[in-house]
Amino acid sequence: MNLQQLVDEVIVVLDDDSDEIVSRIPDWINEAIATAVERAEVPGFGVLKSVDTVVGQAYTSLPSQCSRLLYVGDGDDELTIVTLEELLERYPGMDAEGDVEAVAVDGATLYYQPVPAEVQTLTVLYRRKPATLVEPDDVPEGIPEMLHRKVIVQGAAAIGFGLIEDGIEEGKKVNTASAMMLYEQGIHELQAWVERRRVHRPRSIWRY
Repeated sequence: MNLQQLVDEVIVVLDDDSDEIVSRIPDWINEAIATAVERAEVPGFGVLKSVDTVVGQAYTSLPSQCSRLLYVGDGDDELTIVTLEELLERYPGMDAEGDVEAVAVDGATLYYQPVPAEVQTLTVLYRRKPATLVEPDDVPEGIPEMLHRKVIVQGAAAIGFGLIEDGIEEGKKVNTASAMMLYEQGIHELQAWVERRRVHRPRSIWRY
């Protein structure tokens, strides 16, 4: 299904075609797609790219489409990926000098320590976000059409119902719970679909 067809399907599930709801459905659809692709680790979203450090600066920018960093290397060795908190604990001043040994990601920013005296090129492998559906005829990537209703429509509907039923006592949000249950079933089926198409080998970052 394309974006317009998905929007129409979500409207039917929500039984609400008010302008306030309809205008937000595309965002819910894109959120459902991005979450599903990441949770099921759908292959085909890995990107290998070179990133340069900045002289005198402990950080540089990653592409905005970076969803999750999988690998960073300096051309010879793999560098250690830690949390930003761990990087700060190891290098409190973030001003150590030398070749990069460890990195951390915060949003679209790559922090590194030590800071090289000259520009150092790093090789990064990351999972990118799915392309955002904008035009009515845009089609989702990574999710087979047979799962569009369970994964995308119900995922978007679960978000919508969560807002529509906001304020209702927990345990009584029946529409939200129903949509979420179908969405989770869809995620499980998407994961199974991915596994059937994956060449089985020891777990590795290079399968992305």
